[in-house]
Amino acid sequence: MDLTHFHLLRYPFERDIPVSEIFPFKGFEEAKARLKYSVERRAISVLTGEVGCGKSTVLRALVSSLPDTRYRFIYVSDRNLTEHAFYDLILTELGVIPDHRLVRMKRQFRETVESLVAKGIDLIIAIDEAHELSHDMLQEIRYLSNYEIDSSTPFSIILVGEPQMRATLRLRSLQAVFRRVEVQYHLTGMEQSEIKPYIVHELKMAGCDRPLFPDDVIGRIYEYSKGAIWLVARLCKGCLMDAYTHRQQLVDNDNLKRAIEELTL
Repeated sequence: MDLTHFHLLRYPFERDIPVSEIFPFKGFEEAKARLKYSVERRAISVLTGEVGCGKSTVLRALVSSLPDTRYRFIYVSDRNLTEHAFYDLILTELGVIPDHRLVRMKRQFRETVESLVAKGIDLIIAIDEAHELSHDMLQEIRYLSNYEIDSSTPFSIILVGEPQMRATLRLRSLQAVFRRVEVQYHLTGMEQSEIKPYIVHELKMAGCDRPLFPDDVIGRIYEYSKGAIWLVARLCKGCLMDAYTHRQQLVDNDNLKRAIEELTL
């Protein structure tokens, strides 16, 4: 697609955009605020949501809002995470050569955290795909939260996963883990009233100040997507591409129909 056709400077509705250009829909702002509260309390928090709802974007925005002189953020994403792999990754990220023995690695972790605390630095560990964690790994996270220095846990843990994680944490065998969770938030899609501002925002950030999506098309985008941000973005990109192909200056319902058909192929 030729960007100049719609007076664009870059492609809109992309995933990897600067944090400053993210559209702050209601659920996004609430999720970020609750995670920030949890981080400030050095607690365990849980963020759930369907694939593509913006969980990773919330994490990016959270980290960007925190002073890097006070916080050290480590992101973990491993569907088959084990205790050994967990400590190996954390220690490596913190610049420590991990011992091959698990008991020694745990001691290294404790010593390294104590060193960070002495420097006035709080550690944040975000574990993505947490709905895939084994019960043993979840129990290990509970043991980590029992580790205290001067009656205060010196780091925070954010568990990020799909909706089924909420049910998993409520299992009787994991009640001790669940009781350690101070903050929970389930991220859903945008509300109907947010779809138009989102589209206008994305186009403006990409350099286009004129409306390209009529209200009736926007209404149908919401009806089909139910506000799922990844789907709204995909449909909008598909509409623009189809409108460009047909040399249109505005998107119409035929463009949307063909964009939906492409998704269902």
